[in-house]
Amino acid sequence: SEREQFEKQQGWTIKKMTPVDKDEYNPDELEPSPIQQEYAPVIFAQDTGAHVISLDMLTGKEDRENVMRARELGKGVLTAPFELIKTNRLGVILTFAVYKRDLPSNATPEERIEATDGYLGG
Repeated sequence: SEREQFEKQQGWTIKKMTPVDKDEYNPDELEPSPIQQEYAPVIFAQDTGAHVISLDMLTGKEDRENVMRARELGKGVLTAPFELIKTNRLGVILTFAVYKRDLPSNATPEERIEATDGYLGG
């Protein structure tokens, strides 16, 4: 499957974003993301955020809503402040959709969804 090929290429399994206490967070113990039509795993992060690599952003409620809004609107979408994983700090994530091809400025949400190739967030 496409997922299996992707995971083999990355060298890790796509993980479900499961809320856990920051002191108990261990990415190696997280459950695999359930089988679904699409995934949005984190594939790159700075060293200070490397613990989020492999997390599927579509399995977290707020994260999923943020990703879906970004791809439908064609604009950057900012989350509300939330507690960052493994820290005592509040943070926000600004998410942008990346499209397979150029879209006209008046593209419909359906056209944007169809053309989505991935996401950038930070």
